[in-house]
Amino acid sequence: MITEPKLENRSDQHYVAIRTQVSMQELGTGVIPQLHREVFAWLGKQGLAPSGAPFIRYLVINMMEKLDIELGWPIARALSGTDRICAGVLPAGRYASLVYIGPYEGDGLIKANAALLDWGAAHGIAWDTGKTSMATGSARVWSPTSKTRATSQIQPNGKRRWPFGSRIIALSSRGSPGQRVVS
Repeated sequence: MITEPKLENRSDQHYVAIRTQVSMQELGTGVIPQLHREVFAWLGKQGLAPSGAPFIRYLVINMMEKLDIELGWPIARALSGTDRICAGVLPAGRYASLVYIGPYEGDGLIKANAALLDWGAAHGIAWDTGKTSMATGSARVWSPTSKTRATSQIQPNGKRRWPFGSRIIALSSRGSPGQRVVS
């Protein structure tokens, strides 16, 4: 299930994460829960709890090579990171968002992202992106793009369904060139 995309205003969100580069195939090998657990454990050692659901922040998307991502948790206040754990802030703004409920495996998340991008195109959204050069070619840089995952739902067949939220910040929209808009 994919909800209707919408625009939402969001405040600055502090977070801690682990940054890594992985291929699309590596994402399905357990790296997501492993790194989320590692950051969660680090927060616990600091005597802190996350202020929301875990997320994946996509910094550079190069589907043919590697994705440059951060796997982390939102937190209530700024923290200092370590060599392994990075601290950051997702900027305030208007974001385009939707929710996909389904398994991580398969093409559901890809369809959800396509729905959000298509919706943005139909509504005159210019995404806040750029290009960068990675090992064998160019890739798209997103500022910031994130997916959140809430608690799973167990279906009657025993499989898990996860609600994923997808958010993308935009540079401008119809009638407001240059204004940083999140849709």
